[in-house]
Amino acid sequence: LAAIVCYFNYDHAITIYEGSSTTRTVPGTAAFITCYALDYVSDVNAFFDEFIGGFIMMVVLFAVTDRTNGGGVRRELVPLVAWATLFVISSGFGYQTEWALNPARDCEH
Repeated sequence: LAAIVCYFNYDHAITIYEGSSTTRTVPGTAAFITCYALDYVSDVNAFFDEFIGGFIMMVVLFAVTDRTNGGGVRRELVPLVAWATLFVISSGFGYQTEWALNPARDCEH
């Protein structure tokens, strides 16, 4: 849904860039609303890259929001911890797959 909204918001600019309202190039302007893995990254590598990143994000979010955990973090700090976790994961795992963090995206091939 977000990609559709983004596309219609920038439809005029994309048409100017492409030179026609019926022309859309891949990965030219399609890269504006989609993610493409780098050329040397295999589908299996991309899947596990994003699977590991998504798994780390899930574990951290479960750990900081679990009230039976004993430690955890205060409720006010959960957004900050989520942002910091996403920043670290993106820095470490995002380059090869354009920071998608969505393992299901790589299963469509």
